[in-house]
Amino acid sequence: AVVLLDIDHLGAIKGTHGLATSDEILQRVSQRLRSRIRDSDVLARSRSDGFALIASHIKTDAGVDVFCEKLTGSLKEVFEIDGIHFKLTASIGMAMYPADAVTASDLLAAAELALQDAKNAGSSQIRVFHSSLQEDFRQRIGFESALREALGKQQFFLCYQPQVCATSGRTLSMEALIRWQHPEYGLVSPLDFIPLAETTGLITHIGAWVIYTACAQLATWRQAGHDSLRMAINLSATQLLDPYLEETILDALARTGLTPADIELEITESVLIQDPKHTVERFVALRNLGLRLSIDDFGTGYSSLSYLRVLPVQAFKLDRSFVDGMNKDKTSLEICRSAIRLAKNLKLDIVAEGVETEEQARLLRELGCPIFQGYLFARPLGADAAGQHLQGNRQPYTVTPLMGFGQAPSTP
Repeated sequence: AVVLLDIDHLGAIKGTHGLATSDEILQRVSQRLRSRIRDSDVLARSRSDGFALIASHIKTDAGVDVFCEKLTGSLKEVFEIDGIHFKLTASIGMAMYPADAVTASDLLAAAELALQDAKNAGSSQIRVFHSSLQEDFRQRIGFESALREALGKQQFFLCYQPQVCATSGRTLSMEALIRWQHPEYGLVSPLDFIPLAETTGLITHIGAWVIYTACAQLATWRQAGHDSLRMAINLSATQLLDPYLEETILDALARTGLTPADIELEITESVLIQDPKHTVERFVALRNLGLRLSIDDFGTGYSSLSYLRVLPVQAFKLDRSFVDGMNKDKTSLEICRSAIRLAKNLKLDIVAEGVETEEQARLLRELGCPIFQGYLFARPLGADAAGQHLQGNRQPYTVTPLMGFGQAPSTP
């Protein structure tokens, strides 16, 4: 068997704790792996964040399972380096000789396909090569190539979804949402291309385009008389690792004549769990610029309340799953009630996501939620349709039809 093992999120550790720490982790992992394999097995550092192994004794599927258990078991014990505890996981891809390939290069290629399949499935996954991966890989390469060309070919555009005052219906903010209109694939969901953009590093360039485009659009709406309108922009975990993020935002503001207070950055709660120390540091740096910060999908993570003590945020968004369930089960209703009360006591804004019915809006108003977002008020709108929505915003609680998809933004 040829096995490729990559340590999950080692790049984030390197970015937060430095090169020396990541190198020490690699050395410790290699020692543990060495202690779990046979003397006849070959272990090599083959990539920036992982290893390759050759195990000549594996003959059966049961043998594959036992071997993988040994590898993953070697990482279960916490690694302590300079007083810091690291709990590591690994992604593993494996190919077998001669069933999967008969040459060294083909075996490595097959193991690489299996590893990529494991990574696509998330952290701490194990995959053994199978023939269908060849076609999946070819499709993925084509999709990745198309994604790399999308910016230059101006295939991305932004939609905007209003966040409205719960009592007056006035639009307080627009959330910028990226869309990809591909000539062959059609309208591609962000759920399909954002993860790939993150793993390939393209998210930094795409994210910068979103920042500049959203700021330009807000400047246009400001000139049309919407003086108090804000723009909400989503940030991914990978963007938080970008050392030039603050510079990009400040440059976009300078070019469009906006101030930091005009922009709200939304970061999903899951980002906090991946690398809490670094996330808090970046939040502080962004807040020091005067930017407004919000936690998205609040309540879906594991440490929501503890992070509210240390993060300099001004708002959080109540996840749509709780809003959807509030008129169906008592638990969701009480979670919404508690979250709204918590926000009030901490003097934070709270936005209820996914408000789709009058009944949900009524319940949320009774609970004291100040800001709504959802299909009851507007679906994501193209730039022109969003502008029309702002002009006609004097009539609250009007369902706005889905408009503007497939249209590029009217500003660069």
